[in-house]
Parts: sequence; structure tokens; C-alpha cells
Amino acid sequence: MCRGGGAIIGAVSGFFGGSVDEIIQRTIEFMLTLPLLPLLLAFSALLRGFQIPFLPPEWSSAVIIAIILIALDGCSRRA
Repeated sequence: MCRGGGAIIGAVSGFFGGSVDEIIQRTIEFMLTLPLLPLLLAFSALLRGFQIPFLPPEWSSAVIIAIILIALDGCSRRA
């Protein structure tokens, strides 16, 4: 999932180029500089009420989505 999302972000950034590329890459670089745990906590707090339809309700969808979003930054940087 990380490599696919990173490849999509990299493809969009490369296809549009210019200011779109700059915005995407600066956002990725900013996310890479932040420590992982506080970033996970912040994303989890923002996504607290969100539930993925196919997951059991006892699973925390917010934490799963936060981990995916955090993992995308490194993958998109390498793609």
C-alpha cells in the first residue's frame, strides 16, 4: 500500500510539475522532519470519528489511516 500510494503521489508530482510538484515535495519533506509518534497522535485525533466500512468497529480506523498517511511520505520520496 505504501509503495502504490507513494508511486501515485510521485507520478502526480512529476506529471504536473511546476508549482504542484513544489507543493507536494515540500509537504513530503516537512512530514519527514516531524517525529513519528506525535504525528501519529495528531492524525489519530483528527480522524477519531472516521470508520472504515469493512473493518470491525473495535479496530481503530483512525490509527490505521494515520499509519498509512505517515508511511506514504517515505515511499513517495523514494519513488
